[in-house]
Amino acid sequence: MDPTDLTKEMLENTANHLRTQYPNIFYVLADAESLPFMDESFDIVTCRIAPHHFPNPDDFIREVSRMLKPDGKFILIDNIAPEDTKKGAFMNEVEKSRDVSHVRCLSMSEWQKLLQSNALEEVQSRERKKKFIFPEWVKVTTKSQEQRDEVEKLLLNASEEIKEYFSIEIADGKVQSHQIDEWMVLCKKE
Repeated sequence: MDPTDLTKEMLENTANHLRTQYPNIFYVLADAESLPFMDESFDIVTCRIAPHHFPNPDDFIREVSRMLKPDGKFILIDNIAPEDTKKGAFMNEVEKSRDVSHVRCLSMSEWQKLLQSNALEEVQSRERKKKFIFPEWVKVTTKSQEQRDEVEKLLLNASEEIKEYFSIEIADGKVQSHQIDEWMVLCKKE
């Protein structure tokens, strides 16, 4: 198994957590859009809650397809934008305000098009809503109270349609929680 990440600290943290229990894991510092592995060298590739940080998800999917053996499996789990353009733009604006490393959540149909165009056949998938408790969620990546206030302001000032879609819960003028969509998909290389 070869976990990869662009951030050395993430790999070190994972290695420290798993090293004694799983000594056969190799940790590789790499860019997901240009991976240092040979063609058709993996039976399985997985990626969880990361592609919305990738500047070029099409390059990433091309790399996944290149590295997979014929009939190899790919599991992708990531936040997805709603198909509605306005709702998708709102979601990405909120995420970018909270986390400067956020690039863009794709919609499910955008992912499906990328997968199909790279010989990755969708075998099974599931979409679900993920609920976030706002005060905890917003603190994870923000650097200041001002930034947290700006994110909250976006949610508070959203249209009723947006508030309903994202289940934005407000009490005493403060955001309590909201939900986003997540997609899990299993693909097989054709």
